[in-house]
Amino acid sequence: MDESGIHRPPPNPNGNGMYGALSLTGLDEFSPQEKAQRVAAVANDITASIIYVAKHAEAGNLTSEQLKPIHNLIDMVNVVGREHNRRLERELAEQDRQVEEMRKKLEEQSRQIGERRHVCRAMRKMDVVIGELKASVEVLETEIKKMQDDRGTWVMLRERIDLEEQ
Repeated sequence: MDESGIHRPPPNPNGNGMYGALSLTGLDEFSPQEKAQRVAAVANDITASIIYVAKHAEAGNLTSEQLKPIHNLIDMVNVVGREHNRRLERELAEQDRQVEEMRKKLEEQSRQIGERRHVCRAMRKMDVVIGELKASVEVLETEIKKMQDDRGTWVMLRERIDLEEQ
């Protein structure tokens, strides 16, 4: 702070003699860490500058006309912020739609799994019934064969009786 009580921003800490946006020249050639440091330095410069201008405005050292560029900057930041918020809201709405769609798919898959389980239970029961029916068929086939054998025996006896009667 100087003698008037106004905070004066310190020199740019990146030590290369460049201030503000100039420190971003050649940004694409910097390491990720250096990029982050440079952008942070610019953000700090902007913040300090706005605070410095606000203190001067509060002290009555700047007119409305002189503050117009700052107000335009703030308006532009607000417009960009609103656009960014709208974009984020659209993205959230799309994500909500996707979540709802996935929830419906999950419910449908759960329903289908339930139906498949029901079908599997029914098939197991049918396998049991089919096994019981096969066993019954085998018993019946055995009885039919026995009856056929008995019939054959009766036919032979009948033929013998018929022969004896003649």
